[in-house]
Amino acid sequence: MADSNVPVSTDLTLFLPDLLQAPAGIAHLPPGEFPDLRLCETVLSRAEVHADGPRGAEQGLFNLFGIVPSPALDLPIAAVTRLYDAGRADPCWWLRADPVCVQPDRDRVVLVAHETLALTLDEAQRFAAELNAHFAADGWHVEAPHPLRWYLRATPPAQLVTQPPGAVLGKDIQQWLPVGPDAARWRGYLNEAQMLLHASPVNAAREAAGQLPVNSLWLWGGGVLPQRVPQPWVQVWSDSVLACGLAALNAVPCASPPPLRQVLTQSNALPRGAMLLHSEALQVGGTMRDPVAWLSALLQFQDQWLAPLVSALRDGRLGRVDLLPGDGRRFMVTRARF
Repeated sequence: MADSNVPVSTDLTLFLPDLLQAPAGIAHLPPGEFPDLRLCETVLSRAEVHADGPRGAEQGLFNLFGIVPSPALDLPIAAVTRLYDAGRADPCWWLRADPVCVQPDRDRVVLVAHETLALTLDEAQRFAAELNAHFAADGWHVEAPHPLRWYLRATPPAQLVTQPPGAVLGKDIQQWLPVGPDAARWRGYLNEAQMLLHASPVNAAREAAGQLPVNSLWLWGGGVLPQRVPQPWVQVWSDSVLACGLAALNAVPCASPPPLRQVLTQSNALPRGAMLLHSEALQVGGTMRDPVAWLSALLQFQDQWLAPLVSALRDGRLGRVDLLPGDGRRFMVTRARF
């Protein structure tokens, strides 16, 4: 019997990029490696499928918050994530200038580390100070409010089209460097920054301690902070800094994903209205081309999220659940389907 204190107008949208994008290596796994995913299969087979879902992981998040940036420009990821990291808005043009380690590999240069660099905040801020001192005459201002997320305010703004570092990890960087009208000038800046970082005493100390150096910057996600728009969401749950930044921009409460089984059994834990639950777990498995990690994330989603959601639909605690895999489809699941 449904709890009369929980309104059936409560709806939940799950944005799970790569939910249905299995890594290529999955075909080579032995049968014993495949978990029991019958509930996932049942829910997807009974859902109404619509073609109005968002496409892409980052683009999809912007669209879910009602923001449609120009297709000719980068998504303004730097300005949005800086809002979350620095805790303050700024109308200037910002570019992510994330610390990375690149290494030569025969006739190419490969990006070998970004999030695994294990930088401290003190190291990051010392690197930022060195960059600011060197590039002051070029209109640079670098901030490092987070060890792995650095921000570059450039005057004037650069006309660049860039790629996120996650898409380049393990690949030849030459095919992924910024392009656009200002690309040649900014590649020159990048070469200067690499020489500066190579000579940095911070890197000398890291290498003496057996740690990878920060020997380059990855420039991406340039733009200005978007305007706030009216939101459908009364609550956002995500561990993504981009999702949290978009929620902060639009004054929507945001928190880490909760234990759904516990939340759904508490009548006062669900707000009235539309909620957004976002996870990058499946996306990470796909990006790393790790079929075992992807299947593990899918099983965890089924057991920890999907099972309690189906139960809540059946007894009326939820009115509707939309599953968004980031491929343009929306799987709408209602009580009538169960």
